[in-house]
Amino acid sequence: MRYLIETGCLIDMDKGGINGTSTAFRTILFMSFIASISGLAALILKGFITWVKEIKLIEELKQKNYETEMALIKSQLGPHFLFKTLNNIDVLVLKDATEASNYLNKLSDILRFMLYETKTDEILLKKEIEYIEKYIELQKIRTANANYVSFKVIGNPVNITIAPMVFISFIENFLSIAPIIK
Repeated sequence: MRYLIETGCLIDMDKGGINGTSTAFRTILFMSFIASISGLAALILKGFITWVKEIKLIEELKQKNYETEMALIKSQLGPHFLFKTLNNIDVLVLKDATEASNYLNKLSDILRFMLYETKTDEILLKKEIEYIEKYIELQKIRTANANYVSFKVIGNPVNITIAPMVFISFIENFLSIAPIIK
């Protein structure tokens, strides 16, 4: 404003106040208008920045929630399964050492899968199915019924990826009620 007044673009009084209109009043109105627009722009910009931060925070919370859920799913196979399976294999060692060795290898594959394959966010569905098949085979040790559980894959699981150990809780729940269903 000082520049405009000093260069003569703005004269303090309208020809000495002949019309009684002060340029200062127009200047104040103009400055208020500019300040209002600047304030509104700053308010909109601040609101946008806050909105973006909230969206980012929500996404981070969703990701943390997903990771927590996946960690919980991965930890589903606990010591209870391990001890029961080892006890079953121990009994099987006396009956058929070769078959017991076969089941120990399956248990080893399951543990290897849990330790190494589940560290990624996605795995091949084919590997998950192999894991489930071995898990079911280990569960079949508990019964003399060869038809204890029937597991069949329909479709081609090649090149399809999923989150690791998503299906294990369904399989465990089914196997816990399978003797009742018959």
